[in-house]
Amino acid sequence: MKKLIWIGLLFSSSLAAAAPLAVDLKQIFDQHNAAILSGDIEKAITFRTASVKAEVLSAIKKPDERKGFELMAKAMVPSAYAIDHVEGDDTNATAYMTGTFQSMDPKQKGQSIRQNLMITFAKEAGQWKMGHVLFTGDPDAVKRSADRSFESESRYDMDKTMTLGGKIVSATFDKDHTVVTLKVLDEEILVFLPPKAELEKSGFKTSLLVPWAMLEVGGHPHKTNSRKVLGTSAEVKAP
Repeated sequence: MKKLIWIGLLFSSSLAAAAPLAVDLKQIFDQHNAAILSGDIEKAITFRTASVKAEVLSAIKKPDERKGFELMAKAMVPSAYAIDHVEGDDTNATAYMTGTFQSMDPKQKGQSIRQNLMITFAKEAGQWKMGHVLFTGDPDAVKRSADRSFESESRYDMDKTMTLGGKIVSATFDKDHTVVTLKVLDEEILVFLPPKAELEKSGFKTSLLVPWAMLEVGGHPHKTNSRKVLGTSAEVKAP
């Protein structure tokens, strides 16, 4: 295997701080959603950041605009949800959730669908406020490799290099290799790295390979499987 470069960075936010932060963000999200469902748009936007509030007010000046906004806003309120992960500090945070919604597709009328969400939060005047809500895909439609086996270098195109980054889904340490599953958009990519002992010997902190951490890697693509990469460099990014 070619010379490897491994970099490990410590995280700026602690796991101990995540639990109370999640409680605070959940409260804001729930209050906002309750106001939306009751039709009280004025109250709902008090839970949004100043910039988002300004965007909403500028978009609902006319009765038909307001009606359209209310319908869309109600459709974006989950009937059930779970907070999967929270990261941030005392001023800015991001919550990752999985929610259940009523499909807006006429072909799926009355059906429930699941969606992943990423919601930003910012503290303004000492209070958490919701920023933007981003739907990041159907967790049940993620594309994965059918073959998860560890293969020799001959199965990779060693004349080509590539870089990619994503959130860690899982990391498994086997005797002769480490495999990290990365979520990249709507795909899970398998990144094969040297075994744990070799990574540690090179100075890489394998304890940082935990779910939700951001990992950037460089490596060689598999010759026939686009969801496999032979890693030659790795860097864990602090949130």
